[in-house]
Amino acid sequence: MKWKGPFVSVLVAMFVFVPALVGVIQPAAAAATGNEPVPGWVLEKPAGGPAGAKNCEKFDTGFYVCDDFLRYFHSVGLDLGDQRISERENIALWGYPITQPFNYDGMWVQVMERAVFELHPEFAGTPYYVEYRRLGAELLDAGAFPKQFVAASAVTCDQSFPQTGKCLSGDFLRFWKDNGGLSVFGYPMTNATDLNGIWSQVTERWVFELHPENKGTAYYVEGRRLGADWLAARMPGSVSAQNCTATKLGPYNPGATFSLNASNGAIVMNVWGNTNPNYPEHKVFLAEGQVWNFTAHAGGAAWQYPKGCQAAAQKDFAANSNPEAKWDDLHSAGIVQ
Repeated sequence: MKWKGPFVSVLVAMFVFVPALVGVIQPAAAAATGNEPVPGWVLEKPAGGPAGAKNCEKFDTGFYVCDDFLRYFHSVGLDLGDQRISERENIALWGYPITQPFNYDGMWVQVMERAVFELHPEFAGTPYYVEYRRLGAELLDAGAFPKQFVAASAVTCDQSFPQTGKCLSGDFLRFWKDNGGLSVFGYPMTNATDLNGIWSQVTERWVFELHPENKGTAYYVEGRRLGADWLAARMPGSVSAQNCTATKLGPYNPGATFSLNASNGAIVMNVWGNTNPNYPEHKVFLAEGQVWNFTAHAGGAAWQYPKGCQAAAQKDFAANSNPEAKWDDLHSAGIVQ
């Protein structure tokens, strides 16, 4: 894990306040646990940040993160090998914002793909002013995972945790240790086992997923979109709950001219290289509404995502989820090099 600024003091404080079975980042008052519905307006794309906000950043999902939430967002990220902490490392930990900030259960919150930020005015001036919810533990307590998954025994046990009776091993244990361990993810709440075809493990704040198609890249272990899961449970039928499975287009044969139109949804394209050094392999991202006319100097294929799934498309573009693409071939969005 990489961090800067006030998050360093957060780390120190979190190791002081670790209760046995409750988890980490738990100051004197616990986070809210309400399950009331989330208002539909939080999914509307705003024209700008909230009134009175001084420092805002707009993300590819169309939502803004501002002020205290923005400082917290940029204060920590997964270690992907960048020289300094980068925005892609922030996004690898939190995901993109998928709602506007709103009042929920008596506090100001904002949902990211993998987290829910909370503002705690009662802790102003302390490391706990901004926190993020124990979404793994919450969804586990709500029965969101199959019983056989929750009850699975450990296949191997490189490190056991008597606080929860669970184990971490192998790639998940290495990832947990390399990216902040207890202070970021909390204790393991299940053992690692198959979950809908993906080797997974629930911790207090994350669900680890192993992606063999990304082996050898920084995205071999990824986090489930728990923020989106939390939102969907409180807003059935929301954009975050929709099926974002991409449809494969093409193939695009060398020498032919084509037009890619993303008016019906974002497109990720992989163009395969050939022996001509002027046309190496590369990937292209087309945001919703963009059109790209091109001549295929090498073979290629594209994946179109349903409308409203641009965040999922952007994630796959950055994470190299399509097995035919290579991380080394990523280029700027919409630009062929």
